[in-house]
Amino acid sequence: MDELNSAYEQALKILQSNPNHSQALAYIGHVFFERGEHIEAITYLLKAIYQDPSNPDYFNLLGLCYLGKNDFENSILTFDKAIKLDSQCADYFSNKAIALFKIFKFKESVDAFTKAIELDQKFFEAYNGRGNAFKAIGLIQEALHDYSKAIEINPNYSTAHFCKGNLYKETRNYEAAIDSFDKALTIIPHYVDAQWNKAHCLLMVGNYIDGWKRYEARWKTKHLINLVRNYKQPKWTGEESLKEKKIFIYPEQGLGDIIHFSRYLSKLSDVGADVIFESPDSLRDVFKTLKGNIRLISPKEELPEFDYFAPLMSLPLCFKTEVKTIPSFKSYLYSDENKSEAWKKILGEKNKLRVGLVWSGGIRPFMEETSVTEKKSIALEQFKIFNKVNADFYSLQKGENPEKELKDLMSNNWTGPKLIDHTEKINDFSDTAALIDNLDLVISVCTSVAHLSGALGKTTWVLIPYNPCWRWFDDKSTFSPWYPSIRLFRQSNPHTWEDVISEVSRELLKLV
Repeated sequence: MDELNSAYEQALKILQSNPNHSQALAYIGHVFFERGEHIEAITYLLKAIYQDPSNPDYFNLLGLCYLGKNDFENSILTFDKAIKLDSQCADYFSNKAIALFKIFKFKESVDAFTKAIELDQKFFEAYNGRGNAFKAIGLIQEALHDYSKAIEINPNYSTAHFCKGNLYKETRNYEAAIDSFDKALTIIPHYVDAQWNKAHCLLMVGNYIDGWKRYEARWKTKHLINLVRNYKQPKWTGEESLKEKKIFIYPEQGLGDIIHFSRYLSKLSDVGADVIFESPDSLRDVFKTLKGNIRLISPKEELPEFDYFAPLMSLPLCFKTEVKTIPSFKSYLYSDENKSEAWKKILGEKNKLRVGLVWSGGIRPFMEETSVTEKKSIALEQFKIFNKVNADFYSLQKGENPEKELKDLMSNNWTGPKLIDHTEKINDFSDTAALIDNLDLVISVCTSVAHLSGALGKTTWVLIPYNPCWRWFDDKSTFSPWYPSIRLFRQSNPHTWEDVISEVSRELLKLV
């Protein structure tokens, strides 16, 4: 850093006597780039290019600045200018490939990485990048080859071990994934993403003792690091007695996670604690039905006095939960009797089996979860096979996009079953719970309503993607130790839901 600052000062002195000195302008641009100040860097690099438009390195660095500020189109155009000036530099092609990957042009990214590798056979970063592009296309063996090649060239390249672990994880080879993450962690012991992803694999295979410990790495990931909370009171580890103590629990991650792990609040009450739980407003009324000495507060409320605190999803670690000790209940949440009675009147006389349907998962506001949401969501069009089932189907689906999807289908000669839609009357999860109380069955993708229905003890069929969330395990089981009333229908191929929908349809016909 001292050398960089010294060179920066020298460049400034040169510019005082010669404001058009291209190398000095470019060097100051480089310093700003290293600091992450991309707009300032771009200003100086454009000046350098104006003075010397024949230097490909200037264009390459400018492209990296555009890449740094997520201006991918301009970065690609700028890398192309560098390549036009020097078509033998592997770095230029690799950088262009990275930008193409960012805008989901995976095949073009493969081509650019391939050119970089042709120019430099030892370019292990390009092999790893091409592996990521191959994986995105679905060419698993090609991706595995490139990760292995990157590791062969540089055995200490932790990123390739990590990416290889992710590939194994996504193809459900969890033991191999754990091995790859361990190799990455051997190189960089504090590799947070490797710890976090290893935790998911450990939990998936039922190694809860190590899995919960690794799961604590989530607070250092880029997704959650800004949500870490610290208080003057100590964090509860599970070792301290809570008898006649007040413990504050705050929620984290998605609404489904909060519903899933809210069962631990009653366990805290059972060991003598006065529990203070910060509940999302949409869940507050339904959480009033939790058993035990539990005080619910709003996120906007001033915190009362307490002795300990803990994040909600650290409680399984605190309670040393193993698969055989999962706190499984027939139900631990309940619907409001008055609301349930109101829904009974709205639905009217029952003549058929009543089935609730949820087909789209929600996006967590603090995470870039688009791909995860798409993975576990199903196009409503695919449920048209349910028209063979003599049942009344009710939409339990909230969300602007899926609600529009339903309206569009219903207004365009929808050939599937009629979906009765009362969702405009649903204001929070207690309304949803009361509606579910009047249904016979809920069919849902892996989202918050599935957790709510399971927590209510309602018969629930959950449609699980090929690479499922760790909570559903990977043992092909159709039942969950977390929810006795839930039955799992698993995707057998990552690219299609037809087999799942067909199986559910057959089971529905049997049930009717």
